Amino acid sequence: MKNWIIAENLSKVPMVEKGYGCCYAVKIPIIQGVCLIKIGATTEPKARLQNLRKKGTIFCVSPPHLNYWENEEILHNYYKQYRLPPRPHKGVQAELFNISLVYLFQTMPDLVYETKK
Repeated sequence: MKNWIIAENLSKVPMVEKGYGCCYAVKIPIIQGVCLIKIGATTEPKARLQNLRKKGTIFCVSPPHLNYWENEEILHNYYKQYRLPPRPHKGVQAELFNISLVYLFQTMPDLVYETKK
C-alpha cells in the first residue's frame, strides 16, 4: 500500500532522523458510520499521532523522507474536491477529507520520497 505503515498501535510508527518527515493519514470517526480522513505532514510522527489518538482510530504513515511538505500539498490538492471547508471565522483550511482509507490508498497519486541530502 504505497509503502505506508498502517497501524492501530503507535508502536509501529517510525522515529525519523533530523531533517526528515512523514506524511500521515488518520481515520477519525465523526458519528456512527461516518469517518473523515485527516491528511497531514510532520517531523515527529509518533508525537503528532499521539496527539490525535483521542480522535483517530487507524494511523497511516509514509516512509520518512525530505520532501514531506511537498507530498502533503500534492495529497491535499489531489483530494481537494473531498476537503471540508474551513470553519467560519477560523481562517484556516481544514486538513479533513470526506474519503475512506480504502479510497485513499486505491487512488493515491505516485509520490516521490526523497532521501538524499
